[in-house]
Amino acid sequence: NNNNNSNNDNGFRNNGGPAAAYELAEAMSPEYVQDPHFRLMFLRASHFNTEQAANRLLGHFEKKLELFGPNKLCKKITIDDLDSDDMECLMSGQSQLLPYRDRSGRAVFFQALSHYR
Repeated sequence: NNNNNSNNDNGFRNNGGPAAAYELAEAMSPEYVQDPHFRLMFLRASHFNTEQAANRLLGHFEKKLELFGPNKLCKKITIDDLDSDDMECLMSGQSQLLPYRDRSGRAVFFQALSHYR
């Protein structure tokens, strides 16, 4: 199965490689995609390595398009966007946002992977 040529459950056909989702998002909402605060998240996650940040940004839109479809590509995903399977997984407790932050002030996310074997 060639992922660059496959349909996802949302009916979007990705024929353009890794930048296709980004280009779609930019065409739909340039103000969302070009928001400096939004882009800064990717730079910080990559320790300001611009190439890594650009790749993260492309990957973000590619995965978001795959999971949520084109209608939610240019919006923040909230709990209301999750389906019943997503909610079941969330409520299982296998993934948790811990109530404290690390030394750098970042949120700590825990996921018990043994549950998924």
